Amino acid sequence: MLNRALVLAAAWLGVLVARTQCIDPWCNPGGVLQESEGTTLLASYFSDIHDQNIQYKIYLPHDYANEPGRYYPLVLLLPGYGSTEVYTDYFVQFVARMANGTFPRSVLVVLNPVGNAFWHDASQSTGTGTQVQGYSTVVNELIPHLETAYRVGTQKANRAIVGFSMGGYGAMNLALRSNLFSSATSFDGAIRVIGNESPQFKFSCYNDVPQTTAHNLFTVLPQFTAHAQQTYLHLLVSTNGNADQAQLHNQLTGIGAAHRFEDISGTPHAWAEFFAARTDSIFDGITDHLVVPSPAGLTLPLRVLLQGPLDTATMTMHADLAGDSLLPLSEPYSALGLSPTVAPIAVLPEVMYATGDEAITDWVLVELRDPDDSAVVLASQCALLQRDGTVLAVDAASTLGFAMPAGSYYVAVRHRNHLGIMTGAPVQLSSASALLDLSQPTVPLFGTEPAAIINGRQCLWSGDVDHDGTLKYTGTGNDRDIILSTIGGTLPSNVQAGYLNADINLDGVVKYTGAANDRDPILVNVGGNLPTAVRQAQLP
Repeated sequence: MLNRALVLAAAWLGVLVARTQCIDPWCNPGGVLQESEGTTLLASYFSDIHDQNIQYKIYLPHDYANEPGRYYPLVLLLPGYGSTEVYTDYFVQFVARMANGTFPRSVLVVLNPVGNAFWHDASQSTGTGTQVQGYSTVVNELIPHLETAYRVGTQKANRAIVGFSMGGYGAMNLALRSNLFSSATSFDGAIRVIGNESPQFKFSCYNDVPQTTAHNLFTVLPQFTAHAQQTYLHLLVSTNGNADQAQLHNQLTGIGAAHRFEDISGTPHAWAEFFAARTDSIFDGITDHLVVPSPAGLTLPLRVLLQGPLDTATMTMHADLAGDSLLPLSEPYSALGLSPTVAPIAVLPEVMYATGDEAITDWVLVELRDPDDSAVVLASQCALLQRDGTVLAVDAASTLGFAMPAGSYYVAVRHRNHLGIMTGAPVQLSSASALLDLSQPTVPLFGTEPAAIINGRQCLWSGDVDHDGTLKYTGTGNDRDIILSTIGGTLPSNVQAGYLNADINLDGVVKYTGAANDRDPILVNVGGNLPTAVRQAQLP
């Protein structure tokens, strides 16, 4: 599993690729440099504000994949003017401190400046003609995405923000306006008194004096005095408006805001140089205020088998969809009216590179249901199903986790063209839950003949092409006719390739006749001898 985390954890979470491509500068080109430990990857989220995917770089601690009940602090890192989210230097100092035990193991994220947009709203970008809402997309889209896609704390005390130069301004602007961070650290931030702003900052404000003044921190601070008093602010300055930042220091002192001001004139204007000059004070300022979240929620180690793609000789499922690059990057269940309670997210094609039992067969939907009323879904999320039946979170490495209290729940699993199944009784779940293997006949399932029994293993019945909870071979609303219409409707020997619900055996090809066709399994599963028979999903 750890090797899988290193190879496949480059899941591009949050990208609904069908909606838009990820283009420069919303997603900047470049690779990632792996740190001495842990996993570094590029990922993105879909911004409804901008109708674009926006890329970020993320570091996951070395124990992230193996401790599914553990939650981590979140540290946002903002690059300077001319740099992007793929800049290589941002993680090394933090990772070294994590390794020697002097900094809490944390999830680190480098933000995309989207063409030097300074992380304020209504910003003019050097890389796109589109106006950038830098503040709003971080606060209203990125942070909620990170809290959904990764196991990070969701409280102010669990977050810190650090920025260099342009990013130093951004860190302070985000912290003062949002009050979402326990501390904000600025390395030689682009922070100037009103009227002395840099040409680059003025450009981000369309060279408009009122707008430039409105986004200046000397205007922002008086508007958010209470936030400043509730956040630890650390200003380090060397070459970027030392006297101006000294005035900000004086204003912070005047309102009683806990902060530190360090003039380290002579230090080169570079991220690594600032860390070298003030390593201890930088990390002390963050760690003194950053709280490691307590283990929260519950885990669900889960295994399940689908009848359609099952190889009865090995009792594993094939992964033809991934192997043929047909497996979609975004989950299919929202489109079927089964929107998960955990926000829909998606993966990069790296998922398709897995081989052997760790190859991905398809997406599934996992539900936790009320122990007192099994018809009530309390939480649900889309997950990835491996060939061997293991169900993984969409980072392609972690056990499923739910932000729910430990307790008893009915567990249900749905698939887009198989009949869903559910445990016959509530199952006790916690932050260290035991494996729930729904393929084992020793695990009772809800209902009558809820699963196909193949070589002594329980498998979801295949053939629910229209996803209405029934298998029908003939009559109104049958599943067979959809297979015929998918291949053209007139010539039964036609085939149609793709990620299609009519592809019952999940081999990437819809066939109505011939070997490995998708029609015959429906007849077999309704009984074989009576085409008018109907099989009903055993889900309340």
